Order: sequence, then structure tokens, then C-alpha cells
Amino acid sequence: MRAVEPFEGGASRFGETGQDEDTFVFPESWRRLVHPRRGGIARKPSRVDGKLVDAVAERTAEEHAWIQEYLDAPRSDAALVAEVRRHLDGEPSPAGAAAVAAMVGMYAPPGNAWADSWVRLHGLPFAARAAVELFMIEPH
Repeated sequence: MRAVEPFEGGASRFGETGQDEDTFVFPESWRRLVHPRRGGIARKPSRVDGKLVDAVAERTAEEHAWIQEYLDAPRSDAALVAEVRRHLDGEPSPAGAAAVAAMVGMYAPPGNAWADSWVRLHGLPFAARAAVELFMIEPH
């Protein structure tokens, strides 16, 4: 990359920007597409979609009978059943939340809706733990 060379009068021959045609300028409109990483471009967190959070609650309510059938099955893990019951009774449980998502299925609403719901209702640390728990559940 060549340096910007001032010419007579101290002004740049490249205009107001002070950059030449070889200098890449990151367009502001691309910022929302950047994947955050350490040392990268700062990016604001995305907003939680309230409609998807509501969809998670509706889907869980619709599948209440199926969830109950899962919980009453003799082969179900007793510790996980207790976590799910605790979570459904209003006491937040990352393992319980993850098990509900696994039982109901994460195709409708999509997986990001479940994560958004956990963040909005219980906070980011809870959502992170629930995501880890989700990958540890072995359905059978």
C-alpha cells in the first residue's frame, strides 16, 4: 500500500478521505454481517425476537401431553425427569430447559428461538449452560 502523499498547499491529492484506491474501507452496511471474534470489529449484540420467544412458550404448551408422556416413561432418566418437572413448575433449570427443547424438537420454532428464549427469560449464563446440557442429552 502506498502512503498518501500531500501535494502543494498540504492537501491530499486523494481528496477528503486521505486514502488511495488501494486502501480498503470496510462499508458500514457490512458491519451487521461480521461474526464477532476477539480483536475483530466491535459489533452490537442482536436483539431477541419476541415473536420467537412467544413461539417457544406456545410450542411447549402445545406439546404438554407429549412431554408428560416422556416424563412418565419407565426408561426416562429419573434425575433428568426431576429437572424437567422443576423447570416446568417455574424453577429455572438449564438441564430441564434443554430436555424440554430436545423432547419438543427444535425444528419449529428453530433452535435460535430456544436460545433467545433462555437468554430473555433467565439470562446469558443460563442459556449457555442450557446449550451445553442440550448436547449432553441422549434421547432414546
